[in-house]
Amino acid sequence: MRKLIYVAIVVVIALATVGVLLLLQNIFARQREAEQVVFRLVELDENTIDPAHVPRQYDGYIRMGFHSDHETARTLAEAIDFARQGQLAARKAQAR
Repeated sequence: MRKLIYVAIVVVIALATVGVLLLLQNIFARQREAEQVVFRLVELDENTIDPAHVPRQYDGYIRMGFHSDHETARTLAEAIDFARQGQLAARKAQAR
């Protein structure tokens, strides 16, 4: 009988110890979460379009095609060409 009481006490103490350790683990996990300034909902990469930097007319933005690499490269080349034409016109005007 006495042996059964000792075994029961050891089991209760072991269960209480496991409970306390689980509680401490939960507390430390919550503290680590509280240290994070940013709560990440979605992982962002280089190709993700940030809605904070998109014009208010989002549908028009998407229809313009600037979200594709090909269209962006074409527009950049066109802008460089216009800039070069402007430089040439300025040099001709200075030469006169």
